[in-house]
Amino acid sequence: MSAVDAIDELLCALADGVLQLKGHFIDPHVGAVEPPEAYVIDVKSFCVLSYASLEHTLESFALLYLEWLRDTAGSDARRDALRAPMLLYHGKKEGYLYGDPTHHDFMGTLQAAFSDACDRFAQHVELGNHGAGRKHLRRLFWPLGIELSTSSRFEASLQKLLRARGAFAHRTLTDRKDLTSPEDALGLVSDGVEFASNIRDELVSRMLGQSVPSWHRQLLMVCLAYAAAKP
Repeated sequence: MSAVDAIDELLCALADGVLQLKGHFIDPHVGAVEPPEAYVIDVKSFCVLSYASLEHTLESFALLYLEWLRDTAGSDARRDALRAPMLLYHGKKEGYLYGDPTHHDFMGTLQAAFSDACDRFAQHVELGNHGAGRKHLRRLFWPLGIELSTSSRFEASLQKLLRARGAFAHRTLTDRKDLTSPEDALGLVSDGVEFASNIRDELVSRMLGQSVPSWHRQLLMVCLAYAAAKP
């Protein structure tokens, strides 16, 4: 299975999972006239489980794209431009670029530094507790050179889901503080799935060989100068 197919499969699994959760937790309450205590537990459960699925999907996207970037990113010039953000965010200069006597050529040293940066980024993704808040998403996708949507709608929805997850972890299930209606909860999660779909489109456009953003090439020049400078 190609990386693109794997990413598409993850997105479909996210959407299918949310639909199943919706049928179990949300549909019984939509349109019903009932007090908040009748749906508070189901709504919180829907938000928390959907958020966990979204977090898993986005982290898996990042790891699949990283693997592709490492192994099969196309022509050398294009590949190097796409790799530049990883060198900037996770590249290790001191003690590596100049401390390994087995690396004698300039581009070979950058390649080794990139491989090392990928290892540390993968460990960060696999061991970290990221969530899907904007701060965590920047740490997840900026090193891959993926710009996040600036949509206030997405940002607000993800932040509300993040708060719902925190409330679930630190307060009782029946606590009605910051309670969301079933319909609103469905809207928040739908925004999260749409956000994941947009990330998918951005990743796949890079993987299928569309043009590299100009700032990637400028950043590559910065990384080259950074590696060439004396420590």
